[in-house]
Parts: sequence; C-alpha cells; structure tokens
Amino acid sequence: MSLQTIDKPNLYFSAQLFINNILAKIGDNSIDNQQIHYHLFELKQIFKDNIASTTTHLEAITELTQNYYVCKNKDDIKLVQLVTSFIINAANNTATLQLNPEAVLLVKSKDFHIKAID
Repeated sequence: MSLQTIDKPNLYFSAQLFINNILAKIGDNSIDNQQIHYHLFELKQIFKDNIASTTTHLEAITELTQNYYVCKNKDDIKLVQLVTSFIINAANNTATLQLNPEAVLLVKSKDFHIKAID
C-alpha cells in the first residue's frame, strides 16, 4: 500500500495557497466574527485536489498559516499575526480559523504587506 505524502517545500506551498484563499475571503467580506469556516470539499479545491494536504497534512499546513503576519508596509516593524488559532473537526470534516481583528482591518484596508516568519 502506498500513501500519498508531501515534503516540506510542498507544505509551505500549500500554506501559501491557504493564505491566498484567506486573504481573498477577507477581501470579499466572507468571514464571520473574525472566523473562517472551511469544509473538506472547499479545502480540496484550495489544495488542487491534493488529498494529503486536505487530510493527513492539514494540521501542519494550518499551523504554518500561523507564521504569516500582516503589516502596513514592507518597512513597518509592527507585525500582526493573521491566523491566531484553528480547530479541525474530523467528525464534521471542517476546519475553523480564528483571525486577528487588527490583521483583518489591515487586509480590508487593502494597504498591507504580508510576511511569513519561520
């Protein structure tokens, strides 16, 4: 039996895909009380039908999203974490991400820069 696996560079790529989707949802006002809810089918679309990213590696990818920070411009020293926490509910096939309200306001202002800090 072979398992579909993913290596570290692909985890970072998947995290970037996830962040891009989060930023789009914030821009479209598709968030509810600083939270974003995802269902398994939506996650499959985000990760381009990569089953490992959608299931086995979802926790690692979501943890990586917590390394993304928002600031007003590239030189701003005040960084605000975008994703503050998450819950993966395997029984319901859902993931819920809690967002930092200050970061959401920066993204909505469309005058922001995002940085990944590892």
